[in-house]
Amino acid sequence: MKLLYKNLGKGEIKLKVTNLADLWYLSHIIEKDDLVKGKTERKIKLGDDSERNKRIVRKPVTLTVKAEKIEFSAQQDILRVNGKITEGTDDIPAGSYHTIDISENSIIKIIKKKWFSFQLKKIEDAMAGSREKIIIVVMDREEAYFALLEDRNYSVLSHLKGDVRKKREDHEAKGGFYNTVAKQLKEYLAKYKIKQAIVASPGFWKEYIINAMDEETRKKITLAGCSSVDMNAINEVLKRPELKNVLKKDRIRNELELVDNLMMNIAKENAAYGLKEVKQNIINGNLDVLLVTDNYIMKTRKDGFYEEVDDALSKADKIQSRIYIIETDEASQKLDGLGGIAGIQRWKTSN
Repeated sequence: MKLLYKNLGKGEIKLKVTNLADLWYLSHIIEKDDLVKGKTERKIKLGDDSERNKRIVRKPVTLTVKAEKIEFSAQQDILRVNGKITEGTDDIPAGSYHTIDISENSIIKIIKKKWFSFQLKKIEDAMAGSREKIIIVVMDREEAYFALLEDRNYSVLSHLKGDVRKKREDHEAKGGFYNTVAKQLKEYLAKYKIKQAIVASPGFWKEYIINAMDEETRKKITLAGCSSVDMNAINEVLKRPELKNVLKKDRIRNELELVDNLMMNIAKENAAYGLKEVKQNIINGNLDVLLVTDNYIMKTRKDGFYEEVDDALSKADKIQSRIYIIETDEASQKLDGLGGIAGIQRWKTSN
């Protein structure tokens, strides 16, 4: 996600969707009664009902709708915001309904009466992208490209070519090409301290790499398909669902580590949990890490006391606490068991 404009005094933030994960973030940021402005298509009727040549065309327009229904479709990679038009064009009157479809590369403006700190934090998280580095390998029996994915961008690390035997029944390249690719991948994983890799190939070639790997390295690999072995194949892999799954597993692991670290500090009596305890530590300036679940935020908003939570998050930010919103199921379940909000102290307090 890219921030194009922000004026919190007017409640306005303008964003560009740079990847499909941004749609999930936006589905948690846009809410009922928000104004959403963006480019869209509107069906326009040309001609009169009595005319035989009457036809309907799709016209690109910029509209603002007051959100009533927000629907995120992970299968179609699209976020739909439906509501009444508040700002249109001469031939599209205000008051009629329209759906703005938000997808990758869409530019939208969101206008809220009040931006809560957790919503701004979600934008920051989306802008940060994937902090985890991932190695992508596209290969067949003749060549292999290695790329390093970091913060949604990639750089090509190397390109290997093998001396291939031409016998149809023997898929092994001379010089142990698959072993060479496996060895190179293992070296990159160690060099860049990477926990995950995607190996893609047309057909079954990727299976030979798995067979050439030791058990520990296999656990770090996700297999994917691609239609060719060239630079375009890397871009193809970036759009495949396997990458989403790898990034999701990365987030799950990171959030579990945060919650497990909290649990260890609770055992050492160096943590606070529950809103009352957390707020007191914030007042004392004694909160290094603050964790809050998305479930807890939604519950407090439903029950009408989120303003108190938002105030705590804002004050924690002012004392430079590191704030994390926990969203994955297993980590959330553990933290929800502690009340949904907890923090690690900067120093241990005496009883």
